[in-house]
Amino acid sequence: VMPHSSPICTYATVTAKHGGVPTSSMPSVTIAPHRRSLSDWNVDLVAASGSQCVEAFATMGYPEDMLVITGNASMDILHGLDSENCRKELASEWNLSFSKKIILVVTSVIDPDEYLWLNPMVDVCKKRGDCQIVVKVHPSYTKETYARVDEPMDSPYFLVLEDVPLYPLLAVAEAVVTDYSTVGAEAAMLGKPLITVNLLGEPYPSNNYDEYGVALGITKLEQVEEVLNLILDDKETLARMVKARESFIYEYNYLNDGRAAERIYDIIVYPEKYLKKRKKRDTTESRPMVEETG
Repeated sequence: VMPHSSPICTYATVTAKHGGVPTSSMPSVTIAPHRRSLSDWNVDLVAASGSQCVEAFATMGYPEDMLVITGNASMDILHGLDSENCRKELASEWNLSFSKKIILVVTSVIDPDEYLWLNPMVDVCKKRGDCQIVVKVHPSYTKETYARVDEPMDSPYFLVLEDVPLYPLLAVAEAVVTDYSTVGAEAAMLGKPLITVNLLGEPYPSNNYDEYGVALGITKLEQVEEVLNLILDDKETLARMVKARESFIYEYNYLNDGRAAERIYDIIVYPEKYLKKRKKRDTTESRPMVEETG
């Protein structure tokens, strides 16, 4: 069962329990304790993407012995990206120019006033002359969301794209800007310098990437130019991000080796291996442990 608010999942798990059929689930994105990703389906095993996922489930009261750290299957695709092929695809099918460095903006639009910080970002690109802001519109919105930005949406320094595949854009981006979208985690996995913008005055409910050190945070409009220049030019800043990504990978995508789907498959097809380990542990140890797949 997948973690979405549908009563059919409850019916399925209850029926499975009566029939003695093992059940498992997995979060489809990065999660937070309040999110519906943590719906309680009363399953036997949960494929946890990493320690961040484990902590979120534990906060909700899930016993740790039902959590198996596998990595995030949705991020396996990142390992098959070829930046040169992505460039060719975007140039031929979407007429994207690479004469300037691409600063990719992908947000969940939690802040309805994104134009307030996009305007100074575009101004920085104009001032530098070597970069452009490219916005990948969230599927729930349209290009008109960005009509309040002063710059035309197809200028050399500001481009707004709908329906363009995300992963090729991530592959060719020089840097990525987000709020608390899962795209931030994917960008970090790809080794992309990351900026998070939060002008709301309080931390986001999840995915505060700057706190992990894999992103530079903007909390005031006056910081836009300094942060954008740092992310593009400062080697010490970039080196710190590289170091921070090492622990971040374990938090968000265990091993980050492109094989999370294989480990999840193992749980689904051979659940008895993990259930037996759990039962054995219950009889020999007093404290629960988080199982990791091989």
